[in-house]
Amino acid sequence: MNVGKRSGRAAWGVCVVFALGGLSRDARAHEESTSHSACRAEGPDFTCTAVIGVRDWVEALGVDEDRNGRMSDAEFERARARITSVVSLAYDVWNASERCSVAMAETTFAADETTTLIHFRCAKAIGPLKVDVRLFREEAFRHTHVAKIEVGGRTHTVAFLRGSSAFESDAGLLRQVFGFLTMGVWHLFLGIDHILFLLALLLVKMSLANIIKIITSFTIAHSITLALAALSVVEVSPKLVEPAIAASIVYVAAENIWRKNIRHRWILTFLFGLIHGFGFASVLREMALTNEGLAVSLVSFNVGVEIGQLVVVLLLYWPLKWIAAQSWNRRFVLGASTVVCLCGVYWFVDRVS
Repeated sequence: MNVGKRSGRAAWGVCVVFALGGLSRDARAHEESTSHSACRAEGPDFTCTAVIGVRDWVEALGVDEDRNGRMSDAEFERARARITSVVSLAYDVWNASERCSVAMAETTFAADETTTLIHFRCAKAIGPLKVDVRLFREEAFRHTHVAKIEVGGRTHTVAFLRGSSAFESDAGLLRQVFGFLTMGVWHLFLGIDHILFLLALLLVKMSLANIIKIITSFTIAHSITLALAALSVVEVSPKLVEPAIAASIVYVAAENIWRKNIRHRWILTFLFGLIHGFGFASVLREMALTNEGLAVSLVSFNVGVEIGQLVVVLLLYWPLKWIAAQSWNRRFVLGASTVVCLCGVYWFVDRVS
């Protein structure tokens, strides 16, 4: 009996720590840091135009001297040289076995983002091209840079993130698939709100068949809206999507407390999955992807999200199955659902305000 109580308290403690960890993070819980660039190879020249949000410079260089959450024109002028240096040094460009050098780099600032134009000069006309972008790799936050690289009459969309390899024009498609797949996995892993939603769905005792039905409906639903939003067929403001995602967490967690019959939860999960799909799509919309290669990027990213989701579900399934067989299971479900519900309320209030 004492062992059971101690096990219950331990499991409850783990849940509290895990869930409340979400409150210490930015309220935009699944919004990673992203930037993008358009690059073109022509003759011996390679030119890139990189667009980076002010938020990243605030985190990396502390450019917000008056701590008002923005970068003024005066603050930008004082940081201009450092920003240009960071961006130009982040790019590594090789033409065959010869490294190309930076011939010119300049940065401008407008509308809460910086634009840096970098001109590389290679020793001869560009053939097999190798490019790596190591932007903000050493910072505490996780950053993804997406570059559209035009070389040899083809445009490649490449995602550069921590741990990724360099782009090589001879193997562009494989690099594109792997880059966006990896980005999808990390997008799910870093989305504490999506993870808590999955936890809330699985907390109550149910059969494996019901779990499969719920996860399948969630997957189909968010895949639909992810594709529609990424293709700009349907556009919904993040000001609506973000609070709605938080509200879905609140509802499912609350339902665990007051409702015992959840046989039809898969229907509700489908509806909420449509909302979460718009959240998944937010990172792709920020990257201004072109039509060329969009399908590959979209499918790869979605597969990455599904892989991440499957890993989370598998990690949750066996511990929750063991807890479901314990005498203190109902107390655990009530307590854990309360904590998850509070996290959802916190995010909802923060995102609305």
